[in-house]
Amino acid sequence: MDFTKPSFMVMPLLSLFMLTLAGCGGGGDSDSGARAPDSIIGYTLVQTIQETNVLSSTATSQFLQPGDTLTYRFIDSTTIQGEGFNVVPTTGWSYSTSGSSATVNLRYQAGDVEDELNFTSELGGTFSGIHELFSTGARVNYKGTFRISGGSSSDTGGSDNTGGGSSSACETNNTGSFTVYVSASNPNPPVTVTVAGLGTRSTSQYFPSGSPTCGSSVSGAMTFSNVAAGSYSVSASDNGGGVTWGPGVSTIPKCGCRLLELQ
Repeated sequence: MDFTKPSFMVMPLLSLFMLTLAGCGGGGDSDSGARAPDSIIGYTLVQTIQETNVLSSTATSQFLQPGDTLTYRFIDSTTIQGEGFNVVPTTGWSYSTSGSSATVNLRYQAGDVEDELNFTSELGGTFSGIHELFSTGARVNYKGTFRISGGSSSDTGGSDNTGGGSSSACETNNTGSFTVYVSASNPNPPVTVTVAGLGTRSTSQYFPSGSPTCGSSVSGAMTFSNVAAGSYSVSASDNGGGVTWGPGVSTIPKCGCRLLELQ
């Protein structure tokens, strides 16, 4: 689960639909040797639009523009979360891979999205996709860059961040870790995060660029360690409650670590 933009408001369906969930500029394997993950479930996908090519539109059509950043988290086979824990209203979706390329197909009552991701590194690359809205016939091609986080490799940073014990111990105890950090620049500190059943953490340290290592205890990283793997309700607010996130659901993986960014 991840959060986008400090407005923290649900976008109109047209804008939500016209958001991208992938794409690449041409498909095929890259020379970098990078490969797309076999599954996108558990990952957060962040896209930065660099090019908006309107293929057809009406007077009321709205499109994202270069510089817009979008965040999606693939929770499970039926649920995708967008900004502020809001569930993206898909009626179905699919993900497939071929070498360094991955294709994401999203189906809405209002339209369809077909995009590809071209991985030029383990955690990012370029995207390009066609998005169509049935009611107006509006079609747009977005291109840009993307990054992913989550999953077993980037969540743990290649090390055991389960808060103690060996891999066999965490498998036996079904435990994992959960780290929350703030990248938004406008909240009134401190920001307090509440995870149902696990308690609260607060921080006045933000990360305007970069992120802490999942499972770490550095200043600003709010980590819940050695907790039972599973899904938890998460909410957060700044001092005074002027900026809030959630509530929503995040999943802590067994023998892994979930990194959650508050944007």
